[in-house]
Amino acid sequence: MHKILVVDDSPTIRAAVSGALAYKKAHILEAGTAVEAVKIFEQERPGLVFLDINLPAADGFVALKRIRMVDPNHETKVVMLTGATDKATIQKSIEEGADDYVGKPFTPVVLRDKTDKFLK
Repeated sequence: MHKILVVDDSPTIRAAVSGALAYKKAHILEAGTAVEAVKIFEQERPGLVFLDINLPAADGFVALKRIRMVDPNHETKVVMLTGATDKATIQKSIEEGADDYVGKPFTPVVLRDKTDKFLK
């Protein structure tokens, strides 16, 4: 069974993403902070992470760097999920090790497409 980690400080966003991914019958893990995300990642090793950039305390880029330190070969795919959709933020996300990017607001179809792209 696939594992997907959803990281966002908003419980509403986490629930929306988890609901959109229910079709996959994956084990959905949730985190509200970068620290919590890294801890869950290290314990569970999900195949896919949807990661918000704007998180309390440490941002999503901090979590992304730590994830890539543990997973330098990109076995886990990371999709940044954020309201910051400017070109510089998207470019920084890819340069920092993200595999893809989804802007908010998003639709369930977009999340499903990304999930199907990375979890065969």
